[in-house]
Amino acid sequence: MFEKQALKQYDRSLDQESWPLLELTDACVYRYRRGEKDIMADLLDVQDTGPYRIRGKLSPVPAEFADIGTPSSSSSSPLLLQRVC
Repeated sequence: MFEKQALKQYDRSLDQESWPLLELTDACVYRYRRGEKDIMADLLDVQDTGPYRIRGKLSPVPAEFADIGTPSSSSSSPLLLQRVC
């Protein structure tokens, strides 16, 4: 599942400080190169540059913030963040 499928677009009229912090667990970071197989990134390699793909499990969205997540956002399928720099 991709980030845009799990979370709704941010409503800029709301105060950013009121949004919950969500946790991504069991996260793995992969080097992303178009047309190549993803390779796990060495996060201690200072010469490696992005973009990266991050795959992990998103913590459930708290009930009072249910309007920011889609119904499937709390499922057990991994969340994939694409092209993170």
